[in-house]
Amino acid sequence: MNRSTPARLTSRPHALFLRRYFFIYRNDCRFSRNAGTLIARAAIASVWLYQGLWCKVLAAAPQHQAVLAAVPLIPQQATHAALITLGLIETAIAGWVLSGKRRSAAAAVQTGLLVLMNAGGLYWAQDQLHSPGAMVTANAVLIALAWEIARKERPQ
Repeated sequence: MNRSTPARLTSRPHALFLRRYFFIYRNDCRFSRNAGTLIARAAIASVWLYQGLWCKVLAAAPQHQAVLAAVPLIPQQATHAALITLGLIETAIAGWVLSGKRRSAAAAVQTGLLVLMNAGGLYWAQDQLHSPGAMVTANAVLIALAWEIARKERPQ
């Protein structure tokens, strides 16, 4: 036994097993915390990748172009190019989130982009949205998770 192993564990082999393989003690939480952060980053990145690459760049969801076409600030002939550009930006955000670099900046960019897209969609294209309430709720959860990951970037 090493010096960090509590004495109560030496007499209970099952507790030692749990400590060693499931990282349940405070001194061993580093791996499980990092794994949790990696899983959360992968979940966020998968949302951005799906929405950006699949729905917009590969045009698997034509309603995205219909929402963008409803924005009066974008000329009708430029909606397809704007959709592809937005999809590439979302795909790049997925890569940024997966990299784990500058998590606070990534959370701020995600928050800004989602607020702008949700506000624009609700204002100009509410009739094009299938379920505005669900969209806002899902994006609020995504933002909360992004900021939780960003919080873990700072020393505690």
